[in-house]
Amino acid sequence: MSSTINKPNSYVLLRHDVCDFFERQTVRCCGTPEVGGILIGSYRGPHMEVIRWTEPGPTDVSSFTSFTKHDRHHQAAASAAWRKSSGTETYIGEWHTHPFGDVIPSRLDHQTWKKITRQNGMCCSFVLVSPAGWGVFLVPSSVRSELLPLSKLENGETGIVFG
Repeated sequence: MSSTINKPNSYVLLRHDVCDFFERQTVRCCGTPEVGGILIGSYRGPHMEVIRWTEPGPTDVSSFTSFTKHDRHHQAAASAAWRKSSGTETYIGEWHTHPFGDVIPSRLDHQTWKKITRQNGMCCSFVLVSPAGWGVFLVPSSVRSELLPLSKLENGETGIVFG
């Protein structure tokens, strides 16, 4: 099973409980400091499935213009998922909120997400939440990777497919 996504026509499935969480965040994030966490899931050939997320921890740092993960519970959650699943569930990306505006990644988001993907060595998925809604983005693992906004394609039995 390949764990690298290099094509813009790859799909990301977010389970319904994950989508529900992001939907609730659209209301909670309005006018508040940014919060975020990691996405945990599985690589399915050229596709990804997001099955879990972490929420901010007490040592994470939030402001109206940034969120920085410092809390160890993010890594602990990814490591626990890896162990419990015999290596099929892993860190596959991150999510965070913006307190105002549309679902548009900032220049810092672009830079950070590309850096995370390069460090991870595999494609990563990112979710951005704002009071205007939430969106899914993909950064392929290629050297000259570009941030790809994904569109909602299908609302299925287990979740929503983006591509």
